[in-house]
Amino acid sequence: MKYLGLALTAILLALTSCASKSASDLTWLSSIEEGVTKARARGTKILVLFTNPARCPPCRMMVENTFPDSEVQAVLKSFVLVKPDITDQAQGTLSAQKYNVRAIPTIVILDSNGRQIGRAVGYMPPKAFISELSKFRK
Repeated sequence: MKYLGLALTAILLALTSCASKSASDLTWLSSIEEGVTKARARGTKILVLFTNPARCPPCRMMVENTFPDSEVQAVLKSFVLVKPDITDQAQGTLSAQKYNVRAIPTIVILDSNGRQIGRAVGYMPPKAFISELSKFRK
């Protein structure tokens, strides 16, 4: 049983690693600055996900239940996606402080210039997540 838990944790970490592609070809960047550059070029908004599925049950629920949903993935494709490593003091922790992240998961929506225009905190099932994101789509 212990090994099963370790294996599941390793799988979750692999699925949520920064700058990774999922089966749906969603690309998650690890740098907000890189996200702003891409968003300016595309003329779109940025979704920044502050999460740590290895230590946060609601974050794991987002990874397991919300992000695999095909409708969620279709909506996410309209954003530049950024997932800073919040365990990295130089990058993620400073980003979390800049955007006043007090709990995870936190989703911060930025305009193409990097200004915050929205946020959501906590686990959201697919329908609620889509509803929240629809406020910020083009």
